Amino acid sequence: MHRHWNRIAAVILALTPLAAFPQDRTEPRPDSAVAAVLAAFGRFPVVALGMQHQQQDEADFSLRLIRSPGFAAAVNDIVIECGNPLYQRVLDRYIARESVDAEQLSQVWRNTTQPGRCEPRQHRELLDAVRELNRQLPRARKLRVLAGDSPIDWAVVRTSADVQRFLNARDSAFASVVNEQVLAKHRKALLVIGAAHIMRQPITWRAEPTPAAITATGIIERAHPHTTFVIVPHDGFGNQLPAYEARMAAWPKPSLVLLRGTWLGAVSGKTIFADNVRRVGGDPKVFDDPYFGFNLEDLADAYLYLGPLASLTSVQWPDISGTAYGKEVERRNGLIGMRAGPAPLRVPR
Repeated sequence: MHRHWNRIAAVILALTPLAAFPQDRTEPRPDSAVAAVLAAFGRFPVVALGMQHQQQDEADFSLRLIRSPGFAAAVNDIVIECGNPLYQRVLDRYIARESVDAEQLSQVWRNTTQPGRCEPRQHRELLDAVRELNRQLPRARKLRVLAGDSPIDWAVVRTSADVQRFLNARDSAFASVVNEQVLAKHRKALLVIGAAHIMRQPITWRAEPTPAAITATGIIERAHPHTTFVIVPHDGFGNQLPAYEARMAAWPKPSLVLLRGTWLGAVSGKTIFADNVRRVGGDPKVFDDPYFGFNLEDLADAYLYLGPLASLTSVQWPDISGTAYGKEVERRNGLIGMRAGPAPLRVPR
């Protein structure tokens, strides 16, 4: 199968016009992803691992990274999107290997601003991985997991306006955790957060004249310049997918490449993101350009390659329909104005 793909890749490359790839750009140099991420902590106190939320492969990589030799020596904290800081004490107790009731622990990820969207198993698995790692570490080196989402209290939320103020504050909430709990204390942290929140540029719709809000990375860098290293995972290239993936066919899996000055860094944000980000209030059938005027190297520092898009697996979503929690999720999504249920993993055209 591997030889078959290489032959296909060679044919695609032969048929692809040279103009499709910038001729004044260098070829990306893939490095072992785990080793490259750990090396990044030697230069930056914060490494942001942007997630697409639909790929099991990226979730598995985050676990592989945490369990790798050298991770605990390079990192102090892990900041997660699927965590409500109102439950930070519960989270601390669990990570410290204290006994915590399963129902109580689940409130950490179930009561975020993203109803039902933190249910896939990798969120609990990440906590379990850190809890197990701490069992082997001396007290001074034990890791901490920090809940990064807005501190919403669903018990008192009654209106859409109640919810919206927490949704609008998500990036500032992520950044506050990093600035106050990590950088102010001279610690180092891995961020496991949705890619849109850690891009160097905010979503800027071509069709939307209103300036976009600054991202979490922008807020962090405003207070602490040159402290954050931004990674985005491979998630397709729209209708250019075959040509671009052919250029990556020989890359090891998983691998990490730096973007600045490479042909990959020169790829437009529209090519990568227009297929999977829809503008709120826009035509749901139209895929607008969410990063108008920006190339990939303007948005991130490195690209995580986990294999061709067709080989990536979707996360498994547990069925919560008919349960008390499922009904509460429906209520919360109704307030947000979102349809319940996950979006499917995109596949090549």
